[in-house]
This record gives sequence, structure tokens and C-alpha cells, in this order.
Amino acid sequence: MPPPEEARPRTLALSFATVGLTLRGHDGPAFRGHAGLSRLGPEYAPFLQPAPLPGLALRMGTAPPSGPRAGAGSRRLFRGTWDLFRERESDLYLDYGPFHAERRPVLSARLSGGTGEIDYDLAAGEVFKEPLPYPLNQILLLHALGLRRGVLLHGCGLALGRGADPRGVLCIGPSGAGKSTLASLFDASAVLNDDRVVAVEDGRGEVLLGGTPWNGDLPHRRGDAVPLGGILFLEKAPRTRILPMARSEALARLTVALLAPYWDPKRLDRHLDFLLALLHRFPCAILESVPGPAVPLEVSKWLA
Repeated sequence: MPPPEEARPRTLALSFATVGLTLRGHDGPAFRGHAGLSRLGPEYAPFLQPAPLPGLALRMGTAPPSGPRAGAGSRRLFRGTWDLFRERESDLYLDYGPFHAERRPVLSARLSGGTGEIDYDLAAGEVFKEPLPYPLNQILLLHALGLRRGVLLHGCGLALGRGADPRGVLCIGPSGAGKSTLASLFDASAVLNDDRVVAVEDGRGEVLLGGTPWNGDLPHRRGDAVPLGGILFLEKAPRTRILPMARSEALARLTVALLAPYWDPKRLDRHLDFLLALLHRFPCAILESVPGPAVPLEVSKWLA
């Protein structure tokens, strides 16, 4: 007799601007309401794919995590409610606390190249509301992006243009600069995300701008990606206009918006090189604006 449907192995395939993230695991009785794959949040629904894409493939299980990696050859990169370790050059570990001698971490992830494992200690009394809690979710995406030429940015993404050939506008600004306000001035269907976006070079050399599951004030999360057309840096001002800017200033501002894999100097260098390549390849400008109907008109005219 085949096992009950809920106990069968499951595979969930996600894609972020063609970068794949594949989760393989169970939703069987062992999870008892914990973070089985069926509990992946609805924010990931736009990014589900019918089949896995190249990227990072993860096995998810319920074996008790083996504990903080403090042995010889391990280097602690971060310590807090979660710990990040590097063991050897290729392996990255993330452990969720508590980190006391008498207790194991309740979640442990190991990443090596394009594969990884995540184990949940369901006997620890902890209930995970979802299988990819923060910051594990974004660390996994950063790792997957590092396998390609791609970056995760604190910014707003817009897909503008009628018909089947829209182009993307990457809008950069610190918290409070008006990314969500800007996005709200456009039709909801044009908003990739108002807070976290990815820029990825595909296999043909084209740079794609895509959304992520992690939005800001607006609920918009598009799972597709569009060719990048330009980069705008947001500033509040008494009038709406688009001004030229020096590439050095653009690089400084774009670097601040980079959500970087600081634990991996080589990968971080590749991220920074990719940012510089974006600035050499695409037009950049400052968008000074007052919220209103003039803003979408100015942005569309600039992109054209």
C-alpha cells in the first residue's frame, strides 16, 4: 500500500529571475504541524515553477541538527539568535539558537556549492511557522545568486512598457526615501516588488530585474522578470524631475543598497564587480519627485 499522500516526498521548485531554488522534503506526520513544505508561505506562490531550474537544491529533513560548528577548521562569521559558520572553503553553516551546552540548535543548514541540507529538530519544542524563516530565506537566495552573476538589492522594481516587451526600472533609495510611495503611483501590475528585488544576468548575457517574496508596504510580488532598462536613485524634492548623476556617486549609492554575502569575500567581490558592470551598461539618474501623476510620466519618458 502506498504511503498516505501527506507522507510522500515532495519537491517545490522556486525561481527568482531564472535562478532556481529547489526544496525536497516531506510533509508527513513527523512534522506535526511544523515547517513541512506545505507550510511555505503564500508570498512564495508567484515564484513556484512546474519543474526545478538550475541553482541551489536543498534537502529538508527532521534529523536533530548536530550543533554549533565550533570545531577545528570552523570559523564563526556571525553570532546572535542565529549563528553563521564557514567550514573549509566550500561549506557554509547556519544554526538557529538557543546555543547552550545542554541544548542543540533547533535548525541547521549546510550549503556547499549548488546543494545543501536543512534539518529541523522537531523534538526541541520549537514550532516553525514556515520552512524558510528569516534570515535563512535570504541567505539561501544570496547563496544561489552567487552561483550566477546576480545580486539582491534593497530597492523597488518596476516593469514598464505596453505589450510583450516591457523593461525594468530599478529604483534605489534608503528606508524612508519613498520606494513604496513611488510604486503606489504606478499600476499594481507594473510593480515587481517595492522593497527587495534581484538583478541577474541570464545565460544570453541579458540582465533581468525580478521581484522577491519580501515586499515592503505594498502587497505586490511578481514572480516573473523583465530586461533591465535603467536605474533611478530616489530623492524627495519640491518638484518632479530627473537629473544626470556621476557614475561614482551612483556606485556609492548602489553599494549601500546591496544585500551582500559578507561571509564570502570572493563572492562579495563578484557582487561588487556586477554592480559596476550594471552602471557601465545601463543609464542612471536621480529622480527628484513629489508624489503625483507627473512621476509615472517622467519615469516612462526617461526610460523611452
